[in-house]
Amino acid sequence: MEMPAHDLEWGYHTARVNCLAWSPDSLLLASGSLDTGIIIWDCSNPTKHFTLKKAHPQSQVTQIVWLNQSTIISTGHDGTIKTWEIKLP
Repeated sequence: MEMPAHDLEWGYHTARVNCLAWSPDSLLLASGSLDTGIIIWDCSNPTKHFTLKKAHPQSQVTQIVWLNQSTIISTGHDGTIKTWEIKLP
């Protein structure tokens, strides 16, 4: 029996997604995009998400890593490295 690779489409970015990173507990997923933003997704409820608009306002987001459960680090083509504290409602 074949199982589909996925059964949900998450479509809140307005341009191509460049990078993904799972949180240490695998409950959250961070995505970075050509649209300069980062979205933090709650994997148990994908409609619940937190958006960092213009995280790298002059360029696309190229990489995201989780430092711990509440902190991500992002890089962009603008040559900057940024640290973000994540506090989901």
